[in-house]
Amino acid sequence: MTTSLYKQAGGIPPRFLATFDSTSAMLMALSNFINGDDVPGAGFLPSSKLLASEIKKFSRQARDTMFALSGICEGICPEHMNRINSEEISRLVTGMYHKRPFQAIMIGSSNGSMVYLQAALQAPWLPQTFLIPVRHPPEMHPDRPELFMDWARKPAEILLKNNPELQLHHIFDPVQDHPAPEYTTRFRIKKLLLGKEYERFIKESLPRGGTIFVIDCQRKWATTRVDERHLFQLGSLGGIKERESFPGKGDVPAANEPAPEAEWGFDAVLYKDIERLAREGDYRIKRIIFEEPEQPSPFVAELYRWWYRRRRIISNRLLAGSFLLLDPFWTFRTGSVPFWMKFNTEASANWLEKYLNTSDPYDEIFLMLYAQGVDSAGLPPAGRWKRILARAAKRGELLGTDRKRATPDFGTFIRHYLDLKNRIPARYPIPGVLSIKMLESFIEEKGEKFTIRFKDFDMQEIESEIATSKKIKSTS
Repeated sequence: MTTSLYKQAGGIPPRFLATFDSTSAMLMALSNFINGDDVPGAGFLPSSKLLASEIKKFSRQARDTMFALSGICEGICPEHMNRINSEEISRLVTGMYHKRPFQAIMIGSSNGSMVYLQAALQAPWLPQTFLIPVRHPPEMHPDRPELFMDWARKPAEILLKNNPELQLHHIFDPVQDHPAPEYTTRFRIKKLLLGKEYERFIKESLPRGGTIFVIDCQRKWATTRVDERHLFQLGSLGGIKERESFPGKGDVPAANEPAPEAEWGFDAVLYKDIERLAREGDYRIKRIIFEEPEQPSPFVAELYRWWYRRRRIISNRLLAGSFLLLDPFWTFRTGSVPFWMKFNTEASANWLEKYLNTSDPYDEIFLMLYAQGVDSAGLPPAGRWKRILARAAKRGELLGTDRKRATPDFGTFIRHYLDLKNRIPARYPIPGVLSIKMLESFIEEKGEKFTIRFKDFDMQEIESEIATSKKIKSTS
């Protein structure tokens, strides 16, 4: 089984790109599935029972250190910023898919539910956003966001000068990411142009008349504009509200502009390049629009149920995963209905419970809870998850997590994969491709039940939306 994002692409890893990240993990899960493989150990850890058992014994301090060091190991030194090349990242992405024609290609936001839709359609995904962890001087204190913003100006200038097609979102979030900010800071880059490599891949992989789906998560966040293509974002989506609870002692930079949320939001500037390429290649553009990352989850879950029933599979098993814990291969093999949660917070539990309140009952419910690494804001008590599992008519279980404590630890990244294979005995063949015509039939039949929207492309409408978004404040 493939265990490295870079081995999958058959190349030398760019030292500046994070693997312990939503984009990288989701890209691996999808490309492995399209290439006929699963995702052992969340894609970056070996699937070893012994290692998982030993990690569980670590003290709180040891877990904190492991969490922080994972960022340090991947962090790039600021004096090496001139090594970052957007086209190198694009070649890594396109190299992860075996060369063949596809009925559709998706471009845009990271989203776990969309990974399951992409897997069903067997549609490659070309991400807009990537994470670059950057090391900073040890004397910088994580309670001083204004110092981090000022310190980042020089490395950001080098990065953006060498990559004029990128926009930088510098995230500072000591509440959700502690203790990582003591060692690294997060640069999230967004592609504002497709670039030569993405264009080449689309032209070679998508026949004329094929469909480009744009994953358009419209989640905004209050940011501080540092330079023309450089934004500073205090906080990130998680257990607290936007800019609500900063514990530091220093000055908090004033937010002066709503912008696409750094990790999950889509920057609509990229539409202009997509529209140009679509005209040249006679492609159809379809927008998938939603406000919050978890908003597509009920839609995708019900789509799988609908599709399973047409394949004469009993759709009574729900597999709810969070953040990096997702695997289309074993979801299909076990005949499970996927429901993706952004994290394992109260807000994520709310999304899952709301879905269960409106869906037909499930006989079995399995939960894969992301391990934060440290205690973060907004985590629900273990009893909340146990109550959700109790809603299963026959069987409700945690996968990858100590069933007594219901508290994920770093070993969860290994154990969830082992449990998924070993504790769900059902086996089904990997299905054929869900056609776009079938997807459209489901949307026509059931689409009005959901808040996610599938819209035909209209450039004038896009330009109007961009202009409007600059005039309104972001929501918490």
